Formats: sequence, C-alpha cells, structure tokens
Amino acid sequence: MVKYYSMHIPCGMIFRKMFCCRCGEKLTKQKVKNTTEVDKFIISRPFNITIFYSEGTLCETSYVYKCPSCGNITSYKQQCLIAKRQKQVMSKILCEEDITDILIDNIDEIE
Repeated sequence: MVKYYSMHIPCGMIFRKMFCCRCGEKLTKQKVKNTTEVDKFIISRPFNITIFYSEGTLCETSYVYKCPSCGNITSYKQQCLIAKRQKQVMSKILCEEDITDILIDNIDEIE
C-alpha cells in the first residue's frame, strides 16, 4: 500500500497575528491530520498541472487556530471574518451574538 501526503497552509496564516474573539489571547496554530483510504484521486495544482494517483492512503494535513487559554478552535476562513469585525469594532473581544451573526451571514464563504 502506497502512502501519499498533502499539506495545506494559507499564506495569511503564516504572517498574520490573530486574536481570540472570546478572551482576547493571541491564537496559536494547531496541526490537523486526516487519513483516508482511496482507490483513485486527482489533485489539481497551479499552472494547469494535474496529478493522478492510484490506490493507497492519503494523509492530508491542514492547520486551524486554537486559543491557548479558552480552547476555542476556528478555521482560517472563520478567523479572517472575525478579525475583520474585530478591526471594525476596535476590540479583540466580541459578544456571542456578534460572532454567530458573522458566521451565519457568511456561511457560503466559509465552506
């Protein structure tokens, strides 16, 4: 059985400092691994290069934000929307209804 690896980290996640919307602490990056058995899959890369693989195990690695103090976990896209709202309000801490409004209104952008 062949093992294939795939890793994805957005450029903004490397250079931007993000803060928790519940407690205001600086967020840390946490690695999330997903392993799946596949018989055929295709990966499209930039510049119209398409890679075809046959059966094997695909190990995908991505990153999420995690708050060290309260344990809140958010994806990069969710945190970008929250950071935009934090900048508008000029406060790191947002109320719960404000957070849910942001995430519900922009559900199409997150997925």
